[in-house]
Amino acid sequence: MVERMNKTILERARNMLSNAGLGKHFWSKIVSTIVYLINRGPSCRLDFEVPEEKWLSKNISYDHLRVFGFEAFVHVPKEK
Repeated sequence: MVERMNKTILERARNMLSNAGLGKHFWSKIVSTIVYLINRGPSCRLDFEVPEEKWLSKNISYDHLRVFGFEAFVHVPKEK
């Protein structure tokens, strides 16, 4: 089961790298993001409950999630 999950994580990481157009130096960040999302998605083993909600015994919010690799701009004040 662990080997299958590792394979799933690696496949998702390759897809995210490709879709975002990012280099391999983002590999660790992508893998961390994938594991984070897996823990916040429904699981068959938990009767389609969310592992994070089960662990914390409270509902979690998804408002903070954004598209990985989305183009962003940094605001620098004019005085700098």
